[in-house]
Amino acid sequence: MEREAYSVLEEIERGGDAIYLMTPLGALPADLRDEAPAPAPCRGAPWLSSKLWISPAGAVSPLHFD
Repeated sequence: MEREAYSVLEEIERGGDAIYLMTPLGALPADLRDEAPAPAPCRGAPWLSSKLWISPAGAVSPLHFD
């Protein structure tokens, strides 16, 4: 997963617009995970199951807008 996360970020930085990443926060490399901490009220919660979605600017999904 670590290489995949960096590959997606590199592709987005090159201007790719047909790629996204959805991953559990725990699967990210530590340096990326540190940039997306859980909100303070949720830290340490046994039920916490967070995912991170990364996409290029302007990406639209049926459920939300980024």
